[in-house]
Amino acid sequence: AKDGRDVKEYLKTATPDIIVSDIMMPYFSGIELIDYVRNQLNLKIPIIIISTAGNEENVLSAFELGANDFISKPVSPSELLVRVGRELNKK
Repeated sequence: AKDGRDVKEYLKTATPDIIVSDIMMPYFSGIELIDYVRNQLNLKIPIIIISTAGNEENVLSAFELGANDFISKPVSPSELLVRVGRELNKK
């Protein structure tokens, strides 16, 4: 999805195995996305947040709302694959 609106539209018709999102998105932030998935849709989909905005407030907000992991940018592709694999193997 190119922005937060696309994510919301996608989630109306599909249930992905995992969500990997940035905090900073147009129209709908990653923090709002976590809240939407957990509290409005009541989905247990693993959510990994990747962001340059890895300050304590954002990290704590993400985890408090139900994010499974938070990765500060830059992140290597191999690290991302390991973290995604770890979350998918918990199912």
